[in-house]
Amino acid sequence: MFSDSHRGKQVGIPLGVGALTAVATGAFFAVVPRLKSPYGPVVGVVAEVDAFLWWEWYAALLVALSVGLTVRRRTPARSAALVFGVGFGIGVNLGGIGINSEIPGVAFRLGWALVVGTALVTVLWFPGHLIGRGLTGILDR
Repeated sequence: MFSDSHRGKQVGIPLGVGALTAVATGAFFAVVPRLKSPYGPVVGVVAEVDAFLWWEWYAALLVALSVGLTVRRRTPARSAALVFGVGFGIGVNLGGIGINSEIPGVAFRLGWALVVGTALVTVLWFPGHLIGRGLTGILDR
């Protein structure tokens, strides 16, 4: 039904989306929480928006993106890769852990990133995907 080159694009695009999202999220969460307003008004606004969106609104945004991608693309791979990439980027920056002692090394960070990415896919992507599938069924009628 599909040629081999088409199959490669279907696998490559979600992996690229996940990798790009992981790098962008990792960079964002490594830099933004450390910003202070003396760097200028734009940086101060970004830091304030980040503080407002923290966890609950970021989670709502990820669910909305999952729903939108499911309705638009009708395939689960891109939205799952997007959510996993965000979780991986947060995990690499040790999001979700209150550390009061020595900062863990690279191996722990990568392992924690896999755990956080998998947890976000389970908790946020799956319900968003189901909602998107339901909306797709309603819109197709």
